[in-house]
Amino acid sequence: MHRRALILTVAATGIAMPLALNRAAFAQSTSTGGSSSSSGSMKAMDSDDLKKMAAANGMASLQSSQLAAKQASSSMVKQFAELEAEEQQNIMAAMKAMGDNPSGASIPDDKKQAMQRLQSANGQEFDRLYVTNQLQAHQELLTLHQNLLQGTDKDSRDAVIPLLAVPSIKSHIAMLQMIQQDMGSPSASSR
Repeated sequence: MHRRALILTVAATGIAMPLALNRAAFAQSTSTGGSSSSSGSMKAMDSDDLKKMAAANGMASLQSSQLAAKQASSSMVKQFAELEAEEQQNIMAAMKAMGDNPSGASIPDDKKQAMQRLQSANGQEFDRLYVTNQLQAHQELLTLHQNLLQGTDKDSRDAVIPLLAVPSIKSHIAMLQMIQQDMGSPSASSR
């Protein structure tokens, strides 16, 4: 099936990005820490706040993906969750190598509530909820990283993760939309 081949191709791209992040991170050096709130007016935020929000959203994605890797009923959802969890772990490692503190990020309340709903779901309901949450989280991460790039010199260390993350996030959004369509979700047509 062409759709599955595309998913595997895009997944391979998602695997290459964290490896590049780790290499780039070791070539760079120090910066800030991390905590977060919800979305809001991101353009008015400074680079440190945007990085904290990205770290917090990444941490939430990591936790829900670790759960989905164990609990998802769909093999495609499970495969995506495994890749996403691995990628988020690598991004956290890259941030640490650059002197940031992603483990200090405070997960926003709306993400905690989404995780609680996910933990109480089962079967196809779990899969749909996970994919919907991941789509929303990836769209937020895309906006955060694009805003980071707008306020950053492309040759600076602050641009490393956003430069590599943006194409990967876009590919993950495409993968999630295909998975959502395969599951027959009513919100699958929201491209």
